[in-house]
Amino acid sequence: MDVKIDRMLRDAAVMLLLLTVLACVARLERLSGSAVTLASHAVAVSPNVAAPAVIPLAAPADVTVTQPMLAETISVPDMPVDPAQRAQYDAVRPKSSLELQQFRRSEAISVTDASGRTGVAALTNINPRVNAWYVLAFDWGSGRARDYYHLENPSRRTQMLALSEAEGGVLVLSAGGTSVRCDLWGGVQPALAVARASKLPYAALCGGRVFLRNQVEGYSTDLEKMTDLLRDTVWKGDDIVGFVREQVYQDAFREGGRTERADEAREPGATPLLDAQLKPQARGIAVVPENFG
Repeated sequence: MDVKIDRMLRDAAVMLLLLTVLACVARLERLSGSAVTLASHAVAVSPNVAAPAVIPLAAPADVTVTQPMLAETISVPDMPVDPAQRAQYDAVRPKSSLELQQFRRSEAISVTDASGRTGVAALTNINPRVNAWYVLAFDWGSGRARDYYHLENPSRRTQMLALSEAEGGVLVLSAGGTSVRCDLWGGVQPALAVARASKLPYAALCGGRVFLRNQVEGYSTDLEKMTDLLRDTVWKGDDIVGFVREQVYQDAFREGGRTERADEAREPGATPLLDAQLKPQARGIAVVPENFG
């Protein structure tokens, strides 16, 4: 119990110290101006910094989207790489994740959601020969930001994903000569919105035939979050963390033990063992084993 209380006191002291440092840094930033704002302004006005690449919502008009014939295993026909996509791939500049996929195939349809809002949906197969990852994008116009969803096809060898304009737009899953219609963005509670709100790494859609991949954060303690913040935002923050670790936590997790007088008598017939080289005052003292179940 004493060890736990000691650890709690040490954690509280470290948290107080880190909060004090962050408060001082925040005050200095208010006095001298925010370094982050200045850095952002410098990037905005610098003519040498390339603008972020815009992810195309749909394939160019001259690209024909072909759905291969379904058999026991999907066979993807050879298709020439679109010149525009190849140019994006070869360009020496910052690129989006889609622009790095020169073999991607896209299709787009008009869609309508439950509120009557109309827009455009685009489905991109990242690599038809792999047929595992798709990007579903929505553009609802009126200056709204585009929505992107990362879909994973668990049956990549036998199942294809496509879009259909029927009933305001649906996702069609084709496998083994049969097709299943899946409404992901219609209804009062759209399936895509529910899956994203679940915050699961893999959220099932269409009865488990497709999965939405969500970005998730790993678990970290409050102390770990504080030290990461200190390292990322404070000048020489890592030195401060090292100082606290070496000075405050030097022996925080050391586990002590107790000793008692050892019985020097051996069992009859036991194989004689060589005595350990000990100081005279330590002879006859044994460490009591603990935490062995």
